[in-house]
Amino acid sequence: AAHAQAHTSRVYRHRIVAMEFDIPLALTDLETAPARDGALFPRDVQDVRSMRDAEANELVERLTHDLCDNDPTCIMEQDIFDRAYVCVRDFHGLSAVARIRLCDALCSNLSVLSSAAHTMLAAGGGGGGGGGG
Repeated sequence: AAHAQAHTSRVYRHRIVAMEFDIPLALTDLETAPARDGALFPRDVQDVRSMRDAEANELVERLTHDLCDNDPTCIMEQDIFDRAYVCVRDFHGLSAVARIRLCDALCSNLSVLSSAAHTMLAAGGGGGGGGGG
């Protein structure tokens, strides 16, 4: 089975081929360091709601630039993940324009990421010998 699901007290854990990821029951559960080595979680958690509009807009602008101009897996880079996390967590504290830009960038990145993952799975046939993690 290429897809399995197990419930833990704080997350739903999914395994697809050799990639494992956790879906938290609450978004802020991501802020708790996971027990699993190498798991991605926010480390530099800023409070976007306490920022001036110009600062928050600059944060969103940098994030949208990174998400749209880099490899789709860039979301897994710690700095980009941290910025994406705080922007999503504090979404309602962003200006309307920043919320629209953030949504567009995240949708674009996830669409490209999904396509890239599908291509990798199709090319590898779901099996094979790469390293696991």
